[in-house]
Amino acid sequence: MLPYADSPPAAFAHDPRFGETLERIDEALGRASAADATDAARDALAGIPATLAELRARNHVIVFADHVREANRAMDRLYAYRHRDIDFADQAVVDDLRARLAVTAYAYRECDAAAPPDIASDPAFRRMIDGTLGSLDLMWEAIAAGDQRTVINILREVRSFDRLLWLRHG
Repeated sequence: MLPYADSPPAAFAHDPRFGETLERIDEALGRASAADATDAARDALAGIPATLAELRARNHVIVFADHVREANRAMDRLYAYRHRDIDFADQAVVDDLRARLAVTAYAYRECDAAAPPDIASDPAFRRMIDGTLGSLDLMWEAIAAGDQRTVINILREVRSFDRLLWLRHG
């Protein structure tokens, strides 16, 4: 018997799929604990964050991890330029890169604003957020200069911050 499956917290009380969602998470946890290899356990656990995010979204519940997830998703879209040859002469390419950069910076600012006070004041969190935003600010200049090497170096740097943010708060 799963705790809360039959009597969900108030925010989820009207969700007819609440119990089913908990069962899916419980099954994933069972597969992970029964796995013989680390990779199999990781694979079994991989879908849990998305399942929880879907549960919260269905019920209009937003937590800090959702802001982290949005920042990570924006970074994923921007990071796609890490392995592309950027044609700075093609205005559509430059506009797309700038749009992805703007969305990522916005998502990181939103994540920062949504951080609970104890997290927002944590020096490690500040380094991740401030480091990311500072580097993203520098990327505007690199794009304007048509400097692909600097864009790629910035993407490498901010990807590290992005992964740390997910590991600690995602």
